[in-house]
Amino acid sequence: MATTPQLQAIEQQLACPQGEQGLDIADMMHATNINMTLNGWQCMRLAPNGRVLELGHGNAAHVTPLLKKRSDIHYTGLEISELMCEQAHLLNQEMVNHYRATFWHYDGQYIPSFIQAFDGILSVNTIYFWDQPQFLLLQLKQQLSALGRLALVYMDPEFLQTLPFVGHQFKPYAPNKLEALLTQTGFQNITTKSFHDEVTRKDQSVATRLFHVTTAQR
Repeated sequence: MATTPQLQAIEQQLACPQGEQGLDIADMMHATNINMTLNGWQCMRLAPNGRVLELGHGNAAHVTPLLKKRSDIHYTGLEISELMCEQAHLLNQEMVNHYRATFWHYDGQYIPSFIQAFDGILSVNTIYFWDQPQFLLLQLKQQLSALGRLALVYMDPEFLQTLPFVGHQFKPYAPNKLEALLTQTGFQNITTKSFHDEVTRKDQSVATRLFHVTTAQR
C-alpha cells in the first residue's frame, strides 16, 4: 500500500499536516475522525471540572463544540504539526480567550511538564505514528490524576490495511497488543470497547469501519 508518490505524500500529511495540502487533509481528518473522537471523549467519563489533554488534535474543529456542551471542562492540546497548532488557535479563539483551551506544539517524543494532572487524556488515530510508544505512554501515565483515564482510539488493523495510503509509517495495533503494551507500562483497569461506523471513501464508496477505544488508569 502507499506505493505511489501521491499516496506516500498523503501518508506523510496524515502523520504531520503541512502547507496547503495539510489544510485539506486536516478538514478530511476532522470529518472522518469525529465519530471516533466523540466515542473516545465519552469513554474518558470526565468528572465535573475535569482537565483534558489531547495528543494530535489536528485542526481541533471538535474542541469548541465539546467545550460548549461541558462548560466545566478545561482542554489542553499537543500537536507535532505547527500548522495544526495554528489552526487550532484560529478555530477555537473564543475558548482560548476565555482560558478554557490551550494549544501547544511539541516534538512528538517528550510531553511537557504540566503543573496540574489531567483527568482525561485522549488520542485519536495517532498511535500508529509513535516511534517510542512505551516511552510516550509512561509520560502520559505520569500526567494522569489518580482517577483519570487514558483513552486511545484507533482503527482495527484489518480495516487499516484496506486504506490505500497506509504504508511503512503506520504501525497497526490490535486491542490485545495495545493492552499488553499498557500493562507493561504499569497501567491498570485496562478495557477495550469496539465500535462500527460508516466512512465515505474518496471514490464515494461507503465502507464499514471497525475501531476501538482502549482506556486505562494509572
